[in-house]
Amino acid sequence: MVRNIAIAALLPAAFASTLPKRDPCSVTDYSGLATAVSSCTNIVLNGFQVPTGKALDLSKLKDGATVTFKGKTTFATTADNDFDPIVISGNGITITGASGHVIDGNGPAYWDGEGSNNKDNPKPDHFIVVKKTTGNSKITNLNIQNWPVHCFDITGSSQLTISGLILDNRLGDKPNAKSGSLPAAHNSDGFDISSS
Repeated sequence: MVRNIAIAALLPAAFASTLPKRDPCSVTDYSGLATAVSSCTNIVLNGFQVPTGKALDLSKLKDGATVTFKGKTTFATTADNDFDPIVISGNGITITGASGHVIDGNGPAYWDGEGSNNKDNPKPDHFIVVKKTTGNSKITNLNIQNWPVHCFDITGSSQLTISGLILDNRLGDKPNAKSGSLPAAHNSDGFDISSS
């Protein structure tokens, strides 16, 4: 009997030692984002949903950090004109995407044919805000679709290269229940650039 108890007591330790350690730089759930940003220079975002009212905040990246989007990254609805779903800032950083990835802004949840002109239907005015990004930083090879209104807002940045993007808001070309006969997406400019 004593021997059986001793063996049973050792089992949890044996299983714990065989479990693989989770890589904090490979983010599979929104809850791991802040730790990865604060501690890693090579971050992989492995297709997860960003919750309501939460931003994919990449504004405090370490100098020289690389962020790679993999899989499908989606965003829950946040009805707020001043909300920025993705915020990017840094020095010498690279934001890129792996083959087959998609960043989906959940545009159909907001589109009403009026874009930022309808204050009764709040929606994020800018999907991706890039600010104070310098030092030969790069935003490259991203596949972005279905952003709510304007896609990029770039401000206070220098020595920033943006290339190889696929911006696809074609789904918003068709009317929906909120837009009547108008195309559902409106004011869906790709880029707003200032002080850069």
